[in-house]
Amino acid sequence: MRYYIIKYTCNTKVIGPDFPQAWQFTKEYKKKMNNPDAVYAFGKCILKNIFPDFEPDLSGHKLSRKAKITDFVSEISVSLLPLMNKKALDLLETFNLGNYRVYPCQLYVKDEPIEHYFIYQIFDTEKYVDVTNSIFSVYYYFKEPHWNYVSGFTSMEHYRDYCNQLSGSHEIAPKKLVFNAECDKTLDLIRLPDFSVYFGIISERLYNAIQEAGLTVLEFTPIEVEFE
Repeated sequence: MRYYIIKYTCNTKVIGPDFPQAWQFTKEYKKKMNNPDAVYAFGKCILKNIFPDFEPDLSGHKLSRKAKITDFVSEISVSLLPLMNKKALDLLETFNLGNYRVYPCQLYVKDEPIEHYFIYQIFDTEKYVDVTNSIFSVYYYFKEPHWNYVSGFTSMEHYRDYCNQLSGSHEIAPKKLVFNAECDKTLDLIRLPDFSVYFGIISERLYNAIQEAGLTVLEFTPIEVEFE
């Protein structure tokens, strides 16, 4: 089965001139962003790859005045979790999303709050990804822009050390991902923040369903996936 990396489109004809579409908060919410149940506390849990032991208050997200509303909405405040409307959520929840939770979010569109949702999936990269046999693309921006391929990392720590040594003129992305025998082969969504794949990779069956439903704002890049 084929898999695809998901990312948000920057096509201004689809989303308007502002990217990300939701990068602001209401005046009322800004006053409580540092509360122990607000967006910053929630973001810290995501960075630690754990579910919060509280119900996050995500009531103050705001669509940019110049942005268009879409089924999936690009935003940057919650560690790049997928933000979506009820139509998109209902479709995704018919598929195997693994260990995940849904968190309601109020998205203000022209001062009108509209119910949206974050999907937060926890996936143990170190446990399930065979980083040694996976292949990564490194893009060099300056002088003579080009791609190189790297592989043979001995561990996730080795991979992270390599990424930390890259300068700002480089970009690394997975080209081929190998999952070990312990990984659930029926997963339709795999979130991989360790590889800068914040939304995740999706199965071909989920990709087809999103296309057939006409859900807007996502772009898809094929990726080679292998299960041991």
